[in-house]
Amino acid sequence: MFDSIQIALNKIAELIILLAIAITGLATEKPAEFQLGNAQLTPSIEINGKATSFDYTDDNTGENFIIHADKEFYHPLWAWNGFDVYVAVKNESGVNQTIDLQPFFNKNFSMEQVSVLDPTATSTFLEPIYEDVCGIVVSTTTMATSTECHKKKTGDKEVILLGVWSPINVDAFSLTDYQQLISDNNITVKSKEDRTADYKFSDYILKNQTKYYKIGLKSNEPFSQEEFDLEIIGDKGGYSLLDPTIFTDNFNTYNNGDLNGQGSWSGNTTYDVQSTTYYDDGGTKAVQFTNTASQFSIEKAGTQQTAGTVGMYMRKSVVNNGQQYFLAQEDTWDGYTIFAFMHTGAILFNGNTTLLDPFVVDTWYWVQMEWKSDPDHLVRGRYNDNAWSDWIAPQSDWVTGLGEVNFTVNSLDSDSAYYDFIAEASSTAPVVAAEEADMSVIIIN
Repeated sequence: MFDSIQIALNKIAELIILLAIAITGLATEKPAEFQLGNAQLTPSIEINGKATSFDYTDDNTGENFIIHADKEFYHPLWAWNGFDVYVAVKNESGVNQTIDLQPFFNKNFSMEQVSVLDPTATSTFLEPIYEDVCGIVVSTTTMATSTECHKKKTGDKEVILLGVWSPINVDAFSLTDYQQLISDNNITVKSKEDRTADYKFSDYILKNQTKYYKIGLKSNEPFSQEEFDLEIIGDKGGYSLLDPTIFTDNFNTYNNGDLNGQGSWSGNTTYDVQSTTYYDDGGTKAVQFTNTASQFSIEKAGTQQTAGTVGMYMRKSVVNNGQQYFLAQEDTWDGYTIFAFMHTGAILFNGNTTLLDPFVVDTWYWVQMEWKSDPDHLVRGRYNDNAWSDWIAPQSDWVTGLGEVNFTVNSLDSDSAYYDFIAEASSTAPVVAAEEADMSVIIIN
């Protein structure tokens, strides 16, 4: 066992040691301090296979702990199901300290779990291997043929990671204890306006040490924008404050034009953010697709969930054989796990369950999907807050949970498909949306 690990580590020695943070909770690290002479450095990481750095910090005046976050602005895939915030904390106080880190919010958010990175431990996991599978599709209206491809899992490969995430206890925040700690250490705290804290976690940090934390947050009420504070109080006078912002994924804060590259969306460049046609209730923008080719996809990943609910407004401008999909998956193209689609005048769920027939063209429909893992893996769907369909088995099963959405449009025939407000429920859709999980939404027209 140790020989095989050593061989694998030798193979990556030329790469130094990357800090790779996986959704599974494993990581590899390239240790890095924040200061090297007069140059400020930040450690780099991989999240969902994408290189990321702890680039965000703010005014550190009067602080002897420095917090860096992986983002200043978060657009989580589904804030109500849960998402992760990664932070790096350096102790520049000159002494070893036990710290309390507590998040302060205006809205009702909970801190679901916290993990700290052990950069010296090693673990292994199986990474899926995919290959492209293509087939010929014949249009039932024009008899024209086109080639459609998707990725099919063909096996697994073992990956060795240097660095393991270990859980830390999350405790209830006590205002009395907080005020006493500030008073005992004569700490001057910065303004957090009217935000309040409900949770905290504690850890011990050596002087000049940098530690990495994964903080799982969850929204418990609707919101559109939420600036929050991450505050550190040390038992020997340590202090720091950082204020990132969370946005819902309603596309309103994105720039008009290509969706690819905005808010962690990645894929085909034929999906555009526009401000002409959108869901009216509080919205200002939506995503539009117009193309005559066969199949295009764009996807967004977040935090995998074993159970959850997600919804989206969908609108189709024509009744034809073109398909407009909203799909949730465990991983990219890992089968049609759970999906809703508009096709030949109907809104369908997971292949053959009819939610509405017929639909009205150029009308927004609120389509929801729900999944659970205990005791069995089951899914169901509904539209416009009507009755849920029966629980049924997914088209393809998941292993750890769903965590990616993917829009895919097929045979659109020059007519437009629109998408707006990824959210939990219709009452929250104009103000809530989600962003950090591995789920795929597919739109096919």
